[in-house]
Amino acid sequence: MRITPKQLFERLNRDFRITEQTGNIQFNLGDVSIIVKRRDVVGNIMQEWLEGWMRKNDIEYSANPNTQMPPDLYLDPEDLTDSLLEVKAFNYEATPAFDIAEPVAYLQELERHPYMLNSYYIIFGYVMNENTGTVVIKDMWLKHVWEITAPAKKTAMSVGGSARKIRPTKWYNLTTRSKKLFESKEDYLSAFIELLYKQHHEVAKDSKDKIIASYKKFYNETIRIQWWDDIKGKYFEE
Repeated sequence: MRITPKQLFERLNRDFRITEQTGNIQFNLGDVSIIVKRRDVVGNIMQEWLEGWMRKNDIEYSANPNTQMPPDLYLDPEDLTDSLLEVKAFNYEATPAFDIAEPVAYLQELERHPYMLNSYYIIFGYVMNENTGTVVIKDMWLKHVWEITAPAKKTAMSVGGSARKIRPTKWYNLTTRSKKLFESKEDYLSAFIELLYKQHHEVAKDSKDKIIASYKKFYNETIRIQWWDDIKGKYFEE
């Protein structure tokens, strides 16, 4: 059976009722079996669980053999330019801190494979009981990258970690902070190009034109990317 990312999300949410399920992570070695109680293990294992769930439900997919590059999964194994799925998970009791992309590598991907921009992210927010190891999925989302990232005054978009990789904001609860999400993929790309100029000026030259040309060639559609200085007033007061 072949389904789209939206249909997968609906089946997990409506049919499987994932937020009503409980689970745990077991590790067996020899005659010793334990329940894992380290929260960081959950995020690493959710993609494997999702693949197992899809196999059990006869859903077609193929995993990306290059685990260092997106996407994680192709939901249409015969068309590797459509129905691309990234799988992310984070501790719901903390701020999402998973990496989205390293800027230079991401630019190269967009130049070669512009359809990567329209990948879906299926995101699991989990909690783990530190005493019993019980895992519960508190919430789940299906988003595009510009729907989980935010503008930033200094860097133009949210980044984090020692490598200053693109990272999400707390998209599901913006009321406690003055952040806004990007209004469109075009605004997201404007901020991304500005980030390149700030962090990797040597590769940023002509990046806007290259992304526009690549998108036009693949989709036969011109994507309008403005310079960040021309639109940042929508997000920040002068």
